[in-house]
Amino acid sequence: FNVQPANVANPKALKRAAELMQLAKSTSRSKIYWMAYYYQAMSQFNMFQFNEALRTAKKMEAITLKLNDPSLQIDLWLLLGSCHEKVSEKKVALSYFLQALDLAKQLALYNEEQDALDALAIMFHFNGNYDKALEYRQKKLELYLQQPVIDSARILVEHYYFIELELLLGTSKNLEEQIDSVLKFTQKKGYQSLNESYWALYRSYLIPNNKFEKLYTLY
Repeated sequence: FNVQPANVANPKALKRAAELMQLAKSTSRSKIYWMAYYYQAMSQFNMFQFNEALRTAKKMEAITLKLNDPSLQIDLWLLLGSCHEKVSEKKVALSYFLQALDLAKQLALYNEEQDALDALAIMFHFNGNYDKALEYRQKKLELYLQQPVIDSARILVEHYYFIELELLLGTSKNLEEQIDSVLKFTQKKGYQSLNESYWALYRSYLIPNNKFEKLYTLY
């Protein structure tokens, strides 16, 4: 589950939601109703209409219960948690995220567990609880490293969040060496967006620490 997918936050997604709703009404199929509400709620969320998204998500509860699909239940809990967080109901959001994580772990649903850990890490990060955010980032990375196929770009994304949190906590070690190495690797591999993200993170460290000479040599 991703609360900011590029293919949802646009008018085409709203059109798709309307089309699915028409199809659901004509076929009376619960799964299509669920998908229609999901698209609608996600579109509202990404247009910052959080209360509307929450109301739409609430309509999915009875349908989700009827479908009895753990993956859909977890997706709904994550959506509800994200909506409650945005309307400043943090305790409710945390409850939904933890329910999603517990069910995913019980049923060994790898992707759903990753999504739940990510949601928890993001929530704690943006609420200033960097220790807890780092804890959930670590759990997510450990889970990912258990997979038979490892994507270097995916690892670098997670590593970025680690460095960002360590900077906020003031616990970063060998930061310059770490980022120097990553920048060389991302440039070699052609990971442009990752390279730019790490550059921005590096600047946010070098400039406040008056390391202008290092910044100049890197440019």
